[in-house]
Amino acid sequence: MDRGSHHAPPQTPIPPGACAAPVKESLHAFYRNHRVVRPTTPMPAAHVPVELVCFDMDGVLIDVGSSWVMVHRHFGVSNEASLQAYLNGEFDDAEFIRRDVRLWLAQKPRMRREDFEAIFEDPPFMDGVEAAVEALHREEVESAIVSGGVDVLAERVAERLGIHHVAANGFVYDAEGHMTGEGVVKTPLNDKARPVLEFARELDIPLERVLCVGNSLPDISMFDVAGRSIAFHPEDDYTREHATWIIEDGPLHQIVPLVLEPGRHPPTPRPEQAAHHPRPWSLAEPGQGTKTPGSQ
Repeated sequence: MDRGSHHAPPQTPIPPGACAAPVKESLHAFYRNHRVVRPTTPMPAAHVPVELVCFDMDGVLIDVGSSWVMVHRHFGVSNEASLQAYLNGEFDDAEFIRRDVRLWLAQKPRMRREDFEAIFEDPPFMDGVEAAVEALHREEVESAIVSGGVDVLAERVAERLGIHHVAANGFVYDAEGHMTGEGVVKTPLNDKARPVLEFARELDIPLERVLCVGNSLPDISMFDVAGRSIAFHPEDDYTREHATWIIEDGPLHQIVPLVLEPGRHPPTPRPEQAAHHPRPWSLAEPGQGTKTPGSQ
């Protein structure tokens, strides 16, 4: 997941000390009430290739639920109160970032980008990530990161993997390089599809030739606008239901054959929800037009 992401359990980021169940319930409600609705791209014919893969970062490219939580833990703070207020719809992403930054500046005034670079010096990569991205690039498949996580980490991950397109959330710095307290929102929690559409347009790639990889509710909006999608280590049944393929566990390089030869792999059969994955929450059923977030 990601920024909405810096909230929720191991994969659906939650702040330190926060209770996973209440946060997850609030996230489901947030999706139901605030998710941006966009037209769905139909699944293409089997012979249509994948030309662009958009990866979520937190829980997909890196083996950590939230880059925001990494910063909170570094400073020994919790944003639980702000998270709950945000999910209740009391303020927007920009204000959410302001409140997080305020917590950090109280611990270390005059923070600079270099402080984040130190925190994110050694990204905890998901097993198989280098092999996966290298295999796609060898076949000239474009790649992008679409994350509600912290841009400093997203850019470092992109640089290490050779990914040239990144949309993540960051901060405003003054002329001397210190944080002003303001944020830069490029991937809103309620509309992770927006950067996907922008990258596809920028690269002149039809949406039917785009594949998105994500692990949680905010990634569903990416899944819906792309021709194909993969739920990698999915956190919930709703994410499973919206994906073309499901990879429950194991290394990321398992996505490679699905990307390079999609026509040879039929969609993952969906389990009987009532028998195998009973839902502890209520959300609009598929087809009812609920579309949004980004884990940020």
